[in-house]
Amino acid sequence: MTLNDIISSSLTMLERGADAQTIDHYRAQFTKYANDAVFELARRFKQQRRETVALTDGTFDVAQLSRECLRVTQVLVDGKPVLYRQNPWGSGVFRVAASGAEEAEVHYRFVPRDMESSTDVPELPAYMHRLIPYYVAACQRCGGDPDTQGTSSAHFALFNSMVSNLQRETRGEPQSFRLLHY
Repeated sequence: MTLNDIISSSLTMLERGADAQTIDHYRAQFTKYANDAVFELARRFKQQRRETVALTDGTFDVAQLSRECLRVTQVLVDGKPVLYRQNPWGSGVFRVAASGAEEAEVHYRFVPRDMESSTDVPELPAYMHRLIPYYVAACQRCGGDPDTQGTSSAHFALFNSMVSNLQRETRGEPQSFRLLHY
């Protein structure tokens, strides 16, 4: 689902029509709401990426990663998990406990890139895309008159219900309950 599809679907939910002029009128506002929804979904589902980074004297900086890093969850050297820690604490620099290693695979939770163009696709699995218009419609309803504001809670409830259902369905993945011993 592209950003244009999300805006069009949101306008249809709001019964405002989805013609090109209406889409252009709401584009900036709905793009912000859609990006907020993507961030919320990524945060709730703890979306992760993995990338290989070069080590300099056994350290790497999260600035080397292609997305903004929320949390490093695992570091692998030669395919094996290794200990790591922030050095100094609170910085974006991590020291890896692997002497002589030149690169490491970093698994991390990330902030998805904002959608800007009408053809941009959210950095979420495709099955989550259909939830975004509910969030956009709810946000749009929040700013209206008192009658409109009352319907925003219904859209937020639908969004949260769908998210809860997805969370229950995806909890059975082996990665969710695997114990690691070091």
